[in-house]
Amino acid sequence: MKKAIKVIIVTIAIIVLLALIFFVVDYNRVQKQERPIFCIQNPAGIISDGGTIEYFGLGYKVIDFHTLAGFDDIKIGTWLMDYNDFEQEMKEYEMKIDTNNKKHYSKTIDETLIELDIPNTWNYEEMPKDEENDFYKYALKIYKDNDEQYAMLYVYNTMFGVCGTGRTSKNVILNNGKEATIGYYDGNNNWSDISFYKIDEYIAVINYGLVDSNAEEIIKIIKTINITNEQNDTKSNRTPDNVIIEVESTTIKPESVTITITDNNENQYGWGVEFRVQEKVNGEWKNLNYVSDDLPWIDIAYELGEDKQLTQKLDIEKYYGKLSNGIYRIVKPVYDNGYVDIYSNEFEIK
Repeated sequence: MKKAIKVIIVTIAIIVLLALIFFVVDYNRVQKQERPIFCIQNPAGIISDGGTIEYFGLGYKVIDFHTLAGFDDIKIGTWLMDYNDFEQEMKEYEMKIDTNNKKHYSKTIDETLIELDIPNTWNYEEMPKDEENDFYKYALKIYKDNDEQYAMLYVYNTMFGVCGTGRTSKNVILNNGKEATIGYYDGNNNWSDISFYKIDEYIAVINYGLVDSNAEEIIKIIKTINITNEQNDTKSNRTPDNVIIEVESTTIKPESVTITITDNNENQYGWGVEFRVQEKVNGEWKNLNYVSDDLPWIDIAYELGEDKQLTQKLDIEKYYGKLSNGIYRIVKPVYDNGYVDIYSNEFEIK
């Protein structure tokens, strides 16, 4: 028994001694900005920030930073050390680099001012309009090494819209605290478009061939954008009182209904696909629950016709299940310096 305990103590002592030796060697290498030699790479692989790699040693951890912004450093600590522990240090580095290595671009189109910061490693040029390209008022081409792979910032003549088939999207916060939407198609990791529905429905960025790190760099550039529209005061005069949402009586089913939106505002709202269903219970309106929290809404802004109307078929079953007997109404949220709910007429499921 005593012999077994002695063997265990000796084994632990050897492991501790080796751990100390390994740590000292790797610590000295890290101080010289050299990679560790007594560590294994994280099986999860390289972090998708430009090439950062994590290593695990005997009781310690090494992070070899290589970010898209150029933050290049090696850190050593315990296994509890985390990538996000150095977020502030990386931000300070990026701010320092951005200040010295960027061009501030500014352009006014009609009454809309567009500003953004473009790194010196990227190029840009304003694209002239011609008879074949009369769908936009203004276009700015942004590219790096290959001018055939670029992003194009458009100010459109009409509201920007997208095809919903095969599309997914995510919202990102711009540097000024406002929100933009990034769109993807058919499972592609490289984005397709960036829109600004909550700021200006007429402005969007389209990806023409940018992939991987270049596509990610453009997102960082676009996050510096500021869009100031002197017509915002006019847009804020829009009112829900000038909108009618009517459920067409001949289309009412437990699975779906069709609505007609009539927007008589001079500066109309941006109408998307999102909707809610409310049921009247004991004289009060109650929101129905989604059948799943994993059902995203497609970010599309539809333009109304010359009659100021838009017709939409709503797939109620997909989002809320089949409606049981009762009194219901449709709620359409619109954005106007904050979300506003606009309600349809009541309809009954018998």
